[in-house]
Amino acid sequence: MSGARVVGFFLLAVDLALRREFEALAASGFEHVDIEPTRIYRMEDAREFLAAEGIDVDAIAPQVDGKFMSAFIRAVKPALHK
Repeated sequence: MSGARVVGFFLLAVDLALRREFEALAASGFEHVDIEPTRIYRMEDAREFLAAEGIDVDAIAPQVDGKFMSAFIRAVKPALHK
């Protein structure tokens, strides 16, 4: 399987996981669910790691550069009115 295809599957899996997380928070009564990025990763940040895994970094760079991030998921749970 090509590196680009692996990355594509990974991004799809992350997207689905985030959707489930947002749905679970909403189902639990949370509102204003959002993602707060803390760091956007550039291709150079992952070059050594990806190359060690046998992935052609230069071939996938345009597809992944700036598309990975560390982030907080933030949400607000409204106070119950008595």
